[in-house]
Amino acid sequence: MRAIAAYPDDRPYPSYLMFDMVNQRPIHVVAAKDNETQTVYVVTAHEPDANLWQPDFKTRKRP
Repeated sequence: MRAIAAYPDDRPYPSYLMFDMVNQRPIHVVAAKDNETQTVYVVTAHEPDANLWQPDFKTRKRP
C-alpha cells in the first residue's frame, strides 16, 4: 500500500490517503499517525468511486 496524498494539517494527527489493489479491486485507506507514539489509526477504508477518480484510482478527476 502506498500513500497517494498527505494531509499534514489534519487533527489530531496528520493523515494519509493510501491506495492498493486487493483481489483485483481498488481500495483507499485513510490512516492517521501519532508521531509521538508511532501509533497508526485507520480512519476509513473503502472502494473508491470510479466517477470521482481516474482509471488508475490514484488521481482525482477534475470537476
